[in-house]
Amino acid sequence: MAAGLLCALLGLLLLDVDIVYAICRGRCFGRSVWTAVGCGDLDVYRQHILNAGVCRPVEVNEAAANTLVTSWSSHGIGWLAERLDYGAHEGFVLFHLYYGSSTYDTKQMSRLLDSVIEDCKEQGIQTLTPNEIARMKATWRAERI
Repeated sequence: MAAGLLCALLGLLLLDVDIVYAICRGRCFGRSVWTAVGCGDLDVYRQHILNAGVCRPVEVNEAAANTLVTSWSSHGIGWLAERLDYGAHEGFVLFHLYYGSSTYDTKQMSRLLDSVIEDCKEQGIQTLTPNEIARMKATWRAERI
């Protein structure tokens, strides 16, 4: 898709930030340095989720770790469970549980979009104007979980 058409589609983002993010992710990441190192769109999206840092730390019994990961990840593709280390208690492990972008508040979604927009700019893909980006961020509404 040509960059001009991408911009027109991104202009529709005012209706749904997730749609614009998906379009940008698909067009930008498909020809980015991420692809050159073997990362697919989902890997790149998940890396942006990790970079956004919207998570909660938890300590869980090691015997329940796989169940936790499976359960948490079942909420969506951006819901990540990252095992960090052994817990302070014997037989426990530490995780960061990352929330999917659909739950982000305006500030969190702004960080995620800034990261994606920066990726696009690095690839020479035109993005929205600063005013359009600001308006898009202001219209974001998170889903209630």
